[in-house]
Amino acid sequence: MRVAVIASKGGAGKSSLAIALAGEAQARGRSALLVDGDHGQGTCLLWAETAGAAGRPAPTVVAMGPGMHRPDQLPKVAEPYDWVVIDTPGRLSDVQRSALMFTDLALVVTGPSVAEGWALASAIQVVQEAQTLRPALKAAMVLTRKQPRTAVGKVARRGIESAGLPVLRSEISYRVVWQECLALGASVSTYDRGDSALEVRRLYEELEAFTLGVQDDGKEPAPARAASAGRRSRR
Repeated sequence: MRVAVIASKGGAGKSSLAIALAGEAQARGRSALLVDGDHGQGTCLLWAETAGAAGRPAPTVVAMGPGMHRPDQLPKVAEPYDWVVIDTPGRLSDVQRSALMFTDLALVVTGPSVAEGWALASAIQVVQEAQTLRPALKAAMVLTRKQPRTAVGKVARRGIESAGLPVLRSEISYRVVWQECLALGASVSTYDRGDSALEVRRLYEELEAFTLGVQDDGKEPAPARAASAGRRSRR
C-alpha cells in the first residue's frame, strides 16, 4: 500500500494526516514507512524526533526529494514495508510529480474553505497528468479540517464532488487533539479515544478498500491494537 498525500496549498492538515495514516498502519501490526518530502517544513521528521524523545513508537521516517521514484531511491528503501505514506509539499513541485511516479494512490487533501476549493484544480491536473503515464495510478480526495456539525462542511463536500476525482466517504474533522499529537509525538488513532481516532480508522480502511477496488462496507472499524497508551476523551 503506497499513498502519496497531495495538496496544492498549505493548511489542509496534509502532514498530520500522513502521520496519522502511517501510525494507524503500525498500530495494526503493519510495517510502515513515512516519507517526509516536504523539506521546507519537515513536519514528519520533527514529529518522529519528538516521538523518540518521548519513548513513543513511531513508523520509520526518511526524507526524500525530487527523484525519489528512481529505482535506487524510494523503491529500494520501501521494499520491506507493508505501508508507505509520502508527505509532499503544500505546493505543486517536482517532489509531488516524483511521488506520483511511485505511489499506488494519490490522496488529494482539501479543507472546507473556499480558497482551498479554488486551489484544487492545479493539484488534480498534476494527478491526471501522472495517470496518463501510469494508468494504474488511483486517485481520490478527502475532506479535512471539517468543523463538526456545521453547514460549511456539507457545502464544501458538494463543491469538491464536482472537481473530477472520487471523493471518499470518510472525512477528518478539526479537533484540538490533532495539535496535541504533533506536539507529543503521538499517533491520533492510539492517543485519542473519541471521534478523531474513529475517523482515522475509517479512512485507513476505506483507502485499503479503494486501492484494492472493493466496496467499503461502511461498518464501524475495530480499534487498532494500541501502540501507545491513549488517554483522550471525545472532543
